[in-house]
Amino acid sequence: MSPQKIKELLANTAPCIVSVEGCGSFHYWARVAQSFGHEVRGMAPKKVKPYVSQQKTDANDAVGIAVASTQLGMTF
Repeated sequence: MSPQKIKELLANTAPCIVSVEGCGSFHYWARVAQSFGHEVRGMAPKKVKPYVSQQKTDANDAVGIAVASTQLGMTF
């Protein structure tokens, strides 16, 4: 998705929890999501890696982040 499409998605979605893997642009996207009323939860990449089961692709990373964010004891 383009950055503009992501902003539109965040703006048009009811406030919810947004889980993000820490990266160079994490703080920027966290501020954008928070500006639309979302709760942002950031996770260290080393905490997400065990939940990515296949080759590293954006789709597989997204699934791993979603699964990791639901685990008991996950630190944000």
